[in-house]
Amino acid sequence: MDARANGAGSDRGTFNDTDLQRSLQENTIGVPPPEPLAQGEMTVPYYLLGDDAFALKQYLTKPLPLQNLTTEQRIFNYRLSRA
Repeated sequence: MDARANGAGSDRGTFNDTDLQRSLQENTIGVPPPEPLAQGEMTVPYYLLGDDAFALKQYLTKPLPLQNLTTEQRIFNYRLSRA
């Protein structure tokens, strides 16, 4: 996907003005239902990955706040940033 906007606009503001964001918010885009991961039984929904600029949504995940993180939470943030 290629989304272009004026350089002065924020990523979040640009995303919020897209048909993709509206379709995700209204649940009309046809995202598949949650599925089990390859090595487990627990079903996991599909997510978009965002950075700290984005608001946490049911369809969008972002890093945890950087203060007082456990080792597991730091690993989560690291792996999320690598995706």
